Amino acid sequence: DWYETGNKMLDGLHTAIINYPTSFANWAALMIKQAYGINEIVITGKAYKEIRNSVLEHYMPDKILQCDSSESNEFPLLKGKDYSADACVYLCKNYRCLPPCNTLEELLLLLKDLGNK
Repeated sequence: DWYETGNKMLDGLHTAIINYPTSFANWAALMIKQAYGINEIVITGKAYKEIRNSVLEHYMPDKILQCDSSESNEFPLLKGKDYSADACVYLCKNYRCLPPCNTLEELLLLLKDLGNK
C-alpha cells in the first residue's frame, strides 16, 4: 500500500529531517501535514459563493475546499450536510466534521482555536 510505504520512508528520514531541515524541506513539509492533517472546509447553502470567495481571499495552506448549493453524491464531504440555510460552513478532518458555523469569522476562530492560523 502506497500510504504505508510513504510512512515508512518518512519514519526512516525522521532524524535527518530534524537535524538538517533545510536539506529536507519537502520531507519536513510532509511530516507537518502528517502530524496536523489537512483541513477540509465544506460550504453549503444557497449563498455559499460569498463565503467561498472570502475563504479564498485568506491564506489557508493545506486545505480541501468543497462547496455546493445542493447535496452531491459524487463528493463524500458534501453528503449529509445542511443545505436549507443560506450558508453553513463545516470544518472537517478525515471526513469528520465539527458542527457548522455560518460566517467566515466563525471559521477563522475555529481554525485559530485548533491551532491552524
